Parts: sequence; C-alpha cells; structure tokens
Amino acid sequence: MDVGFRLVQEQQLKLAMTPELRQAITLLQYPALDLIPYLQEQAQKNPLLEIEEPDLVKSLIRPDKPPRKWEEEEGDYSTEYAAANDEYVNPIDYYAEKEITLQQYVLEQIHYLQLSEEEKQVLIFMVGNLDENGYLDADYERIASVANCSRETWDNCLVLLQQLEPYGVGARNLEECLLIQLRHSPYHGDQLCQALIKNHLADIAAKRYSRLARKFNTTVEEIKQRVEWIKSFSPKPGSVFLSQKPKYIVPDVFVECLPDGRFVFQVNDSVLPRIHFNREYALMLAENRQAKKFLEQKVKEYEWLKRGIEQRKKTILHVTQVIVERQKAFFDQGEAGLKPLTLKEVAQELGMHESTISRATNQKYMQTPRGLYELKFFFTQGVAKQNGELTSDAQIKEMIKQLIAAENKRKPLSDQKIAQHLQAKGISIARRTVAKYRDELGILSSSRRKEV
Repeated sequence: MDVGFRLVQEQQLKLAMTPELRQAITLLQYPALDLIPYLQEQAQKNPLLEIEEPDLVKSLIRPDKPPRKWEEEEGDYSTEYAAANDEYVNPIDYYAEKEITLQQYVLEQIHYLQLSEEEKQVLIFMVGNLDENGYLDADYERIASVANCSRETWDNCLVLLQQLEPYGVGARNLEECLLIQLRHSPYHGDQLCQALIKNHLADIAAKRYSRLARKFNTTVEEIKQRVEWIKSFSPKPGSVFLSQKPKYIVPDVFVECLPDGRFVFQVNDSVLPRIHFNREYALMLAENRQAKKFLEQKVKEYEWLKRGIEQRKKTILHVTQVIVERQKAFFDQGEAGLKPLTLKEVAQELGMHESTISRATNQKYMQTPRGLYELKFFFTQGVAKQNGELTSDAQIKEMIKQLIAAENKRKPLSDQKIAQHLQAKGISIARRTVAKYRDELGILSSSRRKEV
C-alpha cells in the first residue's frame, strides 16, 4: 500500500448557495400575504426598486373622490341611496371597534351594587383573579395576607360575585359552575338535577343512564331529561369574551373547472404589489462614479428579485397542475375521492427536489370549485389493499364516518369491528390505525357513543 501526500486534480459537482438562489428559496416559501412585507423590506434596502400598490388595493382606493363626512350628507342612508350616490359613505364605517373583556363586564356590574369600601376592594381583587374561563383562581387560605379581609367578608363577596353575569362566573370548579347556572335556570328547584351535578358527572360523561336510573329509582327518560338540562349549561362561562383576531386566508392559486371538464389555473397576483425599476434615480447615480459599484449591485438585486418572483409563480402553477391531474376524482367525489399522493411523486414528475415541492405547498392555498384548501391537503398517505392497490387515508376516514353514522347506537361498533368491516372490503388495516383515524375525526370511542 502506497501511503503518502500528493496533489490530485479532479472535477466535482457541488451546489453553491448563491445570493440569487437563497432569495429564490425565500420567495418560494412565503405565502401571498407574507410576501408583501418582504417585498416592502427589499424596496427599503434598494433605492432602484419601486413598489406599486396591488390591483386589489387600487380598486378599493378612489383618490379622485375623497370620502365626505357623514354629517354633511343629507337624505336616506339606506343601501338604495348608496347605489344612487357614488360618493356615499356609511357613518357606521367610522365607528371604532371596542372589545369588552370578562373583567370589564363583571366590574361594570359591581359599580351598581351597594357595597362597603372593603367589599368593593375584595370583589375587585376577585375579578382580577378570574381566569379566561371565568373560574376564580384564588382561595382564602392561599391569599389571606394579600386580600387583607376577614373570612366572613371573603365568603360574602364570593356569593355576590357568583350572582353576577355571565352565570357561573366566580366558580372554583366545574361542579360549582354548573350548580350556579342551575340556580339561575328554570330548573333551579330540581333535586335530581342537583344530585346528578354534585355526585355523578363522571357517570353522565360515560352515559351510564341505566345505573343512574336504578340508583335514584326513576326512569331512564327522566335521567336523560336532566342530562339535557345540564348540557345546556356552559362549562366555561368566560369563554364568550375570548376574542381572537381573525386570520385571513388569501388563495395563492385559483382552479376553475370548465363545462367540458378541462381545468384552468391562475396564480393570484392581485394581492401582490408590482415591482418597477426607478430609472430616474438610476440616472442620478450613474452620473456619480463613486456610486457606480453600488448601482451595479442594486441592479443585480432588482433582476434577481424579478426572476425570483416569476420563478415562484411558475413553480406554484406547475405543482398545482400536477396535483389537480392526480386528484381529479376529488372534484367529483369530494374528500372520498382523494388518492394517495406524496411530495416525492410530484417532485419526480416535475424534475425538482422534494424540498422545493414542500416549500411550494407549505401555507399555500388553492381556491377550487369545492372550496378553499391548502395544497398540503392533497398529499395523503396510502393504505394497501389486498389486491396491491393503495387507498388514501382520507377515503378510509370517510368509510369510518359512514360506518359509525349507520351503526346501532345501542351497540356501537368497536375499533376492532370497524377494522373487520374495512378488511372485508379489501383494506388491510389494524385496530390501532382505526383508533388513530377516529381520534383525528373527533369521534368518541364505542363505550362513550353508546346510548341507552
């Protein structure tokens, strides 16, 4: 064996991560709405880059007709008047949105109570310790030194708090929350309902109606009637005040089906700003020799950005075309028509890397005749049939839903029985896989679906 040092000249192919490639990858992974701030950021860095408002925004802005103050308008403020008068501005549009929290709502009711200064301070302290569900997250033993009041005052204030709306607020557990709502309901004097809430919530959750009927020496129908009353109460009375900002989804691509069965694809460019080259500023910089190198670099960045946006558009369009071709049955049958499809299969058909397909489909949405779907939705795993064919997990989930919908509610199908039904149809599936799909569908187990 000859061991030693020597120089060897050879050729190798390597992928160089150039700034242009890095920018193209960044543009591809952004959905439409997230791409807008990125382009605005690039415009701030590059003086040769001009951003024009998207077509969708320009259609909503009428600079030639500034909005008039609603006090100056005369006549009818109806929709008919708005159609007749192009300059109409609805005064309701000028109202500011105001969100009321649970604490604000309860404190407003406290102001109308006749309380001593000590009681008022204790109630305010309690309201400050309400969690997002309306439960009181404090007990006297734990916060006695902070509350600075007697046990009697604390208990009296707790009674006052639990009389306020929304009913159930100030409860310390689920049982107390339901009992408070029962006291303020038309069934407040029902002893059976009180006993069920106090001692048998677990039996109600497990639908052990026959056992409860024997225990209270009554009929199953009476028990079910009380259960319906209990179900009408809210286990989280403060949740009605939870407000989340709406998340707007803008489709990245539109798909339409023509009467002859052909599909038309269009990338959504209406929400993206248009990019222009600032020639006047470029001419000013060209006159300055010291700025020539800077100018050449910014011109390259502009060209990279233009090519990157165009490449992003083509990639999303090509991926969409392959998805629609592979999932044509979806547009006729819905989710039951989805076929197994992987990122690797699409990547091989387009001659791209699998990571490129992943970036092109992540958080991108397709507007179809059946609704708005994320591109990732059309990629489903397959389960092998006995004949060797693959069935998508979406189809299996649809079969499970149909089997459970048609089952005998007194003897619901177990996961093992469902697996046997699917195996009879030629689908090789295990019981634990059925249980996983059932959990993903939000369907209870057979013991909890059972009805008396």
